[in-house]
Amino acid sequence: MKSLLKRAFPKHNITMSQKKSIESHPNEEIEETIPNDSEDFNYFKILPVEILHKIFNLCELRDQLILAKVSKHCLEIIAAIYKTKYKFMYCNYFKDYSKLKDQELIEFFRLCGDFVECLHLVTHFSSRFCGEDPKIYENYLHFHKLFTHCIRYFKNLCELKIYGNAFPDSTILELAKHCKKLKSITFTTMENGLFQGKHLHQLEAIENLNLKFCHRLDTKHLLAVSQKRHLKMLNLLGCYRLYEIAPILQLCNHWRYLETLVLFAITSDKQFLKAIIDLPSLKSLQFNWVDISPVRPVLNFEENFFSTLSEHQYKSEKLKYIKFTNEQTYSHCMIEKCSQKEYAKMKESLHARLPFEHWSMEKFNLISLTLKSFKNLHTINFHYWRPLSKEQLINLVKMNSNLQFIKIDGCPEAGDIDFKNQWMHSKCKLQFESILTLDEVKNIYDNVVKRTDHTGRERSICCHFE
Repeated sequence: MKSLLKRAFPKHNITMSQKKSIESHPNEEIEETIPNDSEDFNYFKILPVEILHKIFNLCELRDQLILAKVSKHCLEIIAAIYKTKYKFMYCNYFKDYSKLKDQELIEFFRLCGDFVECLHLVTHFSSRFCGEDPKIYENYLHFHKLFTHCIRYFKNLCELKIYGNAFPDSTILELAKHCKKLKSITFTTMENGLFQGKHLHQLEAIENLNLKFCHRLDTKHLLAVSQKRHLKMLNLLGCYRLYEIAPILQLCNHWRYLETLVLFAITSDKQFLKAIIDLPSLKSLQFNWVDISPVRPVLNFEENFFSTLSEHQYKSEKLKYIKFTNEQTYSHCMIEKCSQKEYAKMKESLHARLPFEHWSMEKFNLISLTLKSFKNLHTINFHYWRPLSKEQLINLVKMNSNLQFIKIDGCPEAGDIDFKNQWMHSKCKLQFESILTLDEVKNIYDNVVKRTDHTGRERSICCHFE
């Protein structure tokens, strides 16, 4: 097909000198030309559009770019194909797998850019992550420069997902200039050591910022975007400069429209918790609290949070979801990179290393009585953690008549099936769910090296409200 097109339309081919020129100077303007309909190609108009659409759609990407230069009619058909095909785009695919040259990429992005609503970009990594081969870093850097030049074509972009640990703030400035509809930015890498958030406030339509593990995120830049834009979602997990209470308290004054918040906490101080709970539009909240040192006492985060929430019951009527956990950052990395079974084995191994313990009766009674005040509490989910004995599970339901669902992920125990079969509370469903079998978990317990230090057990609890 490629050779046929080149023979049929030789005057539309790209010369090698043109290619080299653009590859050497990717930031120069590329002339945007609309092909003229000449008599040579009038026969295309005779064929039904549906037929041409099917034929062109079967062509390789390079051939489609050639066809787009043949006539306005062909350009319109190629544009119609791209409109349905590239609403969601993996940007690097066309360089890494389709092997498009720089000029071809620019032409392609120019043709389809208006139709792209969600873009997944693999940007460059810092050189220390690229091994001994400097070309890996140079290739990522070159592609990012090329992408930055092409941002002008993505005028209708609504969502940007970034994979890479060296995303520069200057790219946000280009996005602010050209992508006036951009609502969401997500960082998906465990470490983003370059991004500071300098120009976020210049994004006119921004609502959702998933900035997890942007270690150098500056609080003054986050404050600027919080003051100027109506943010609805923020993920600040792993943003080290937001570990302190003072900046969070200041930011809370400007999060009037925030519906979803994810952040680290190194304290369960009531002033800190109340500031979060009092956010007027908050519906979904996740705390990853940090037990700073094994020597220091474990934070009584569950008790303090539920206690603070119970003192402001009107907030529980607006909240739909709460999760708090002290899972470490490697867990989030594991979730992204490994299979469900590998993740389950890792979590069960961590659980098996530490001495087994249920909540004390004092702690259980305190939390149960607090939960009782939440009339709209629907579901409680314990994730790879069994804080309640079977007797406590029964008492929890008796004390909380509104509770409709209890789910326990992982950590299977002998007798779970019999206990579930004998469950007498028809208004509240009980579910034990484990990716691993009981025998597989027992094998992990038998082979794992037990720990005798005072390292806190990983705990995770979710609550759903109706």
